[in-house]
Amino acid sequence: MSKTQIVSGGIADGTIATADIADDAVTADKATGLGISQVDYWLYNSTTNLSAKTFTVLTNWARPTDGDDEYGRIGTGMTHSSGVFTFPETGIYEATCMLTFQEAAANSPICYNEMQITDDGGSNWDSASTSWAHVENTSPAQNSASMSSFTIDVSNTSNVKLRIRGYGDENVAVPGDANLAYAYIKFIRLGDT
Repeated sequence: MSKTQIVSGGIADGTIATADIADDAVTADKATGLGISQVDYWLYNSTTNLSAKTFTVLTNWARPTDGDDEYGRIGTGMTHSSGVFTFPETGIYEATCMLTFQEAAANSPICYNEMQITDDGGSNWDSASTSWAHVENTSPAQNSASMSSFTIDVSNTSNVKLRIRGYGDENVAVPGDANLAYAYIKFIRLGDT
């Protein structure tokens, strides 16, 4: 008589090593929640001129359109509207944003790349991460880049959202292109909340 079930109440933790388990014993149903379930990448697709001493929400985000690149995405990805990114599912995410700043008026601006988070659907925004760059006044016009990154606990997809603001203490531009990563934002869901 063969047994199809083993009573495991008497087996102490650590008694069965992973190597002792047959490869086909772990099914997809038992492996849910493992691995990365969301990865998304957006480019800033058209240039925006920033007025001096004014934080500006950057709104021209789009997924890459160049068919020659092997742009990949895992999961449904983020949604975007008027500069605000909404997360597709709860979890812990890493967001990384790189902005390039370009001299716009023969000046030497200090520029900021600010990542903001809301947990109330957009009524109030908090600065989560800020990086800065200095664009030197030379001829020809110079560029400088800054990168911001933050780990976000998305406990509610209706309330937790993200946006990027640019700033220059003098007039500056954030260049954009639908196929080139002058500025981009990348989202990776690292695990459960």
